[in-house]
Amino acid sequence: MDSLLDEIPEDVGSTIVIAVKSENAPASPVNGQQSQKRPVYDPAIAYVLEFCTVLALRDTDTVELFGKRVVDALQAVLRDVGSYHPILVARATFYLFRLLQFSYVRLPTATNHAV
Repeated sequence: MDSLLDEIPEDVGSTIVIAVKSENAPASPVNGQQSQKRPVYDPAIAYVLEFCTVLALRDTDTVELFGKRVVDALQAVLRDVGSYHPILVARATFYLFRLLQFSYVRLPTATNHAV
């Protein structure tokens, strides 16, 4: 699991780009051109996140062992949505909800053991 999660680049969201405007360039986009570049979809990141989620959701033991690390990786994507493609953000959100649902439905809670 650690090897898979290490494949996710940590520097995607931390890249700082400084744009310098020249004196001759128009201030606004011309003819409907977009001035911002959208993040490129990287299927490798989506694959790693999905594979880690599937492995973690095998049973309650694997959720307890790997769930936190997978949730941390998914939350890292969701904390910096501007750096990732919208499809990857949507998939990360779905995987996070799946882990949350599984842990809510299947894992015993502390209140059940206290009774």
